[in-house]
Amino acid sequence: MIEETIFTNRLSALGKEGDWSQPELGNKVGTSEAILSRYERGETAGVTLDYLVSNTEVANIL
Repeated sequence: MIEETIFTNRLSALGKEGDWSQPELGNKVGTSEAILSRYERGETAGVTLDYLVSNTEVANIL
Protein backbone atom coordinates (compact mmCIF):
# COMPACT_ATOMS: atom_id res chain seq x y z
CA MET A 1 0.00 0.00 0.00
CA ILE A 2 1.24 3.46 -0.84
CA GLU A 3 -0.04 5.03 2.40
CA GLU A 4 1.70 2.39 4.49
CA THR A 5 4.98 2.98 2.65
CA ILE A 6 4.67 6.73 3.19
CA PHE A 7 3.92 6.16 6.87
CA THR A 8 6.86 3.80 7.42
CA ASN A 9 9.25 6.11 5.55
CA ARG A 10 8.03 9.13 7.52
CA LEU A 11 8.35 7.27 10.82
CA SER A 12 11.95 6.32 10.03
CA ALA A 13 12.69 9.87 8.89
CA LEU A 14 11.27 11.28 12.13
CA GLY A 15 13.72 9.28 14.17
CA LYS A 16 16.62 10.47 12.05
CA GLU A 17 15.47 14.11 11.96
CA GLY A 18 15.05 14.23 15.72
CA ASP A 19 18.20 12.16 16.29
CA TRP A 20 16.00 9.88 18.42
CA SER A 21 16.59 6.22 19.09
CA GLN A 22 13.66 3.86 18.60
CA PRO A 23 12.96 3.81 22.36
CA GLU A 24 12.95 7.64 22.43
CA LEU A 25 10.65 7.94 19.41
CA GLY A 26 8.44 5.17 20.76
CA ASN A 27 8.09 7.08 24.00
CA LYS A 28 7.18 10.26 22.12
CA VAL A 29 4.44 8.53 20.12
CA GLY A 30 3.23 6.41 23.03
CA THR A 31 4.32 2.96 21.95
CA SER A 32 7.11 0.50 22.63
CA GLU A 33 10.35 0.14 20.73
CA ALA A 34 9.23 -3.30 19.51
CA ILE A 35 5.96 -1.99 18.07
CA LEU A 36 7.69 1.01 16.53
CA SER A 37 10.20 -1.32 14.87
CA ARG A 38 7.35 -3.38 13.42
CA TYR A 39 5.71 -0.23 12.03
CA GLU A 40 9.00 0.84 10.44
CA ARG A 41 9.26 -2.56 8.75
CA GLY A 42 5.68 -2.25 7.48
CA GLU A 43 4.38 -4.98 9.79
CA THR A 44 1.20 -3.31 10.95
CA ALA A 45 -0.70 -6.59 11.34
CA GLY A 46 -3.92 -5.27 9.87
CA VAL A 47 -3.87 -1.97 11.76
CA THR A 48 -5.15 0.80 9.54
CA LEU A 49 -3.27 4.02 8.90
CA ASP A 50 -6.28 5.89 10.32
CA TYR A 51 -5.87 4.01 13.59
CA LEU A 52 -2.15 4.69 13.75
CA VAL A 53 -2.57 8.44 13.40
CA SER A 54 -5.83 8.80 15.34
CA ASN A 55 -3.94 9.54 18.56
CA THR A 56 -3.61 13.33 18.79
CA GLU A 57 -0.09 13.19 20.21
CA VAL A 58 1.09 10.90 17.42
CA ALA A 59 -0.61 13.01 14.75
CA ASN A 60 1.14 16.13 16.04
CA ILE A 61 4.55 14.46 15.81
CA LEU A 62 3.92 12.92 12.38
